[in-house]
Amino acid sequence: MSMCAEVKEPEYEVVEKPLEDEKQVKSAQESDVLRDVSSEWVTPTIITVGSFALTTLYMYFEAREVRSHTAKRRGVDREKDQRKSASSKVGKDIKRPLSDIQEVHYRRYQLRRTGLEIFFTDQTNVFFHFHTEKARNEVYAKLMAQRPPNLKQYYSQGPTPANVLRRSKLTEDWRARRITNFEYLMHLNTIAGRTFNDLTQYPVFPWVLSDYESETIDLNDPRVYRDLSQPVGALSADRLRMFQDRYNSLEDESMPKFHYGTHYSSSGAILFYLIRMEPFTTQAITLQVWSLCCFELFE
Repeated sequence: MSMCAEVKEPEYEVVEKPLEDEKQVKSAQESDVLRDVSSEWVTPTIITVGSFALTTLYMYFEAREVRSHTAKRRGVDREKDQRKSASSKVGKDIKRPLSDIQEVHYRRYQLRRTGLEIFFTDQTNVFFHFHTEKARNEVYAKLMAQRPPNLKQYYSQGPTPANVLRRSKLTEDWRARRITNFEYLMHLNTIAGRTFNDLTQYPVFPWVLSDYESETIDLNDPRVYRDLSQPVGALSADRLRMFQDRYNSLEDESMPKFHYGTHYSSSGAILFYLIRMEPFTTQAITLQVWSLCCFELFE
């Protein structure tokens, strides 16, 4: 079951002049640029191509091009997408003091370990995709070396989910009822790498109940809950047999056997459940148009 949340474009300080060289990102209090690397700012609706720069006091992002997610994945109508981007605006530049940074998490992007999500003290966040894992790790190391004053946790070897959860004390807070079930599960989603900025990694909630037929249910009755010791594919003998038959029937030497042919959380599934709310309505239409174009190309 997917979490439904209103997606708002965060308000960032817009830099009036483009950051074309190191002199433009220096002030009287700043040292030289510590890291300047090509990157992409990822949001649910668009990708902003640009460069990420880091100094001792600020992080910057200089926008160069705005494009849709589908424009990156296909050649169809690429020129049309570029004309549309150019006719509107190049995109926003970002300038944030390092003192605004509260959390920094590693992220995957398109199944590659190249993402970094930064959370700020004003409850906004930004998701950057760097083109290599090495570049991402170097940016993280340089950022951590500045010791942002409001950073909650520091990890010299990177914020692995296990380390973040262990040091967060979230489970203790949940057990002591200092945070709600919803807050606990949302924190776990964030630690596990799920984000509102990427539809392929949208937050999910566990399937807990098993009684969907009774008009009322007693939450104190253990029979209304599903068996959490079993995966969803083994909740009943029939489902388990179906997936086992699929696994055993696969005889392709070029592809390993598998039980599940699709992921429980994909952009298509998320948009199906959120289709009546923008920006998901427009994204669902875009996804269908892209699928149709691909079908026509391979027909």
